[in-house]
Amino acid sequence: DCTVNADCEEEGKQKKKEIAEMDSTEIQPQPTLTTQQKDIIRENWRDVEDNLSEVGLYMFSKLFTIDPELREIFPFDTTTDNVRLRMHATGVMKTVGKAVQNLDKLEELQSSLNKLGQFHHKKNIKFEHFQAVGQALIATLSDKLQEHFTPEVYQAWSTVFEIIALTMKSGMN
Repeated sequence: DCTVNADCEEEGKQKKKEIAEMDSTEIQPQPTLTTQQKDIIRENWRDVEDNLSEVGLYMFSKLFTIDPELREIFPFDTTTDNVRLRMHATGVMKTVGKAVQNLDKLEELQSSLNKLGQFHHKKNIKFEHFQAVGQALIATLSDKLQEHFTPEVYQAWSTVFEIIALTMKSGMN
């Protein structure tokens, strides 16, 4: 178990690396969320859902700090005052919101997340890029939730992002 945010981040980076290295032909067990983790995620989401556009832009600024080269994969200017980036950032956050709303029935999201994976694959987006998005999302939540971002919160959000990313990855194959 991680005990401080730095430990949690390192543990998360290792987990994301392991996910990225998985052979896409292997059948991997789908991560699962406990009832407590679902409650944590829902509670945290209430703290950010009223401002999805701004939170999304903040997340993308984190993303471009984590991996500046990702700016190049977007077909539009990636400055935070760009309307297209704002729309994309809001859409990403709405997708996370759908996952939060459907934590008890994530299988209902499988089709739409698979299609989203297919869409990104057609745009030459690699699964590894999602790892940086996950890191940016976790960093954003950490910054926004501040002292409420505990190791348990970190683990819950890491797991839900892993579920989203792996489901999208299945659509990329």
